[in-house]
Amino acid sequence: MGEVLEGPWIRDWRCPTCARPAPLFLPNGALNRTRLGPADYALTDPWVLAEAEQNIEVTDVEVCRSCGESIPALVGSLVVPHGRQGMVLGNAGKAETQIIGGILPTASPNRSGLMLFFGDAGTGPYLAERQALAAFTTGRLTSPESQGDITSWVWNLYRARLDWLTRHRNHHGGS
Repeated sequence: MGEVLEGPWIRDWRCPTCARPAPLFLPNGALNRTRLGPADYALTDPWVLAEAEQNIEVTDVEVCRSCGESIPALVGSLVVPHGRQGMVLGNAGKAETQIIGGILPTASPNRSGLMLFFGDAGTGPYLAERQALAAFTTGRLTSPESQGDITSWVWNLYRARLDWLTRHRNHHGGS
């Protein structure tokens, strides 16, 4: 008595974004897995998708419930460059503001998914940084009240993502 047999529904499955082992069911009996499509975890911009495709096959993926709820909301967020946490928190945006272009499901037992940060110095978009999801700090998130000096490419992606999130939430009943 007291021995619990691990069933095939939990053995050896790790979420491909957070890298944590996740049981098939939550304590309330709800399924602890959900599907994300490419538009959920990467912006549909050609620059972003080209970079994503160099790292993974961009296709539907099954993730844990927590990642399924948070990844789509985090993708498309504006961030300050690494090392400048909390610098752009209101008013007009700064030229160095970047956007989270994707959070790729590349996790392994030793590493979480891959975040792709994009910027535009006024000469066109570029991949500014790659970082493991687990290393990301929320102090980099920013929400300027207006575009300010943020380049049109970054600002337009940001606005398009906000529109996408609104449509996505309305289509899925506000969840």
